[in-house]
This record gives sequence, structure tokens and C-alpha cells, in this order.
Amino acid sequence: GHYIVISGKGTNRDYMYAHLKRRSPLKPGTKVRTGQRIGLVGETGNARGCHLHFELWSKPGWYSGGSHMPSVTNKLRRWDRWG
Repeated sequence: GHYIVISGKGTNRDYMYAHLKRRSPLKPGTKVRTGQRIGLVGETGNARGCHLHFELWSKPGWYSGGSHMPSVTNKLRRWDRWG
């Protein structure tokens, strides 16, 4: 499916968004700001139903062998009462 990874430069974290409706219009190296549209929610790849798959990755990051941070996922699930 379509996904995008945003480097949290200077934070030692990467942010991964998956199952996007189509490829993100952003090119590698593009700087993004909070609130900027990076893609559209979809159901591409191994997804059932339209949703956004979000992961926060620890140092050294998505591409360099880091790991997703399940504690963040659990906090988001508690925050989202529908989850």
C-alpha cells in the first residue's frame, strides 16, 4: 500500500503513516509543518476498511533499524474511545 515516513529531524524519531489512498505528493526531503496535508486516508495494502495506520519509530528510525513504539500506540488507543 501507499505510505509516507516523516523524519523527526533532531528528535530521533520517525513518523510512519500507512494505507494512504494514493501516493503522497511530497518528494523525499520535503519539509512539512504541523497541520500540513501529507496524504489522504485510504485502504491500500493489507488493510480492511478505510483507516490511517500510524506508527512512531524510535532511534535510529524507520529506515535504519529502529522499532515501533507500542507504548505510543496504547496511549493513542486510550485517547480514542472508538479505537
